[in-house]
Amino acid sequence: IDCGPQCQSPFALNQEITLTATNEGGYEFTQWEGDCNGSTPEVKVTLDKTKQCTAIFDLYLTVEKTGNGTVTSDYAGINCGHSCKAPYPVDTGLTLTAEADAGYQFIGWEGDCQGTASEAQVTINTSRHCQANFAVVLSVEKKGSGDGLVLSEPVGVDFGSQCSETFDLGAKVSISATPDADSEFTTCY
Repeated sequence: IDCGPQCQSPFALNQEITLTATNEGGYEFTQWEGDCNGSTPEVKVTLDKTKQCTAIFDLYLTVEKTGNGTVTSDYAGINCGHSCKAPYPVDTGLTLTAEADAGYQFIGWEGDCQGTASEAQVTINTSRHCQANFAVVLSVEKKGSGDGLVLSEPVGVDFGSQCSETFDLGAKVSISATPDADSEFTTCY
């Protein structure tokens, strides 16, 4: 048997046949129905009578995340902690919303979703994969009328070019402030 939407083939009585469902066209195998069952792509069936097996293929949206936060969709199916996957009809358009947990900040999407806005649009015309990234953020603000340089170790904050940086939760970060010759460092808030 090597078929598209439907096919049949005669076999000897009591012959054991192995059927293998293979993904194509952006679809993913979901499960077997009828006289075959299971969710693995390969299934064995013994032909002790005429049997009918149906391989179900769906388009999926898979969402993963780094850091702590939640991703939900406006169309039922996605409500994720760490990772989730849901099937959708072809050409479904949906909006994913990323919401950071306390102490975290949403920093952007990767994969089939892009950008730094907390909402991302995705159309399911093939199986899609989106990753939401959450991180803890250290921001440095300079006050007063003087000037100087603020750096972090590990590298990330460089007050001359970047005033905030994402770090892993629990990271130890040292910050140093070096005033210009005509300025004086007074305090850190």
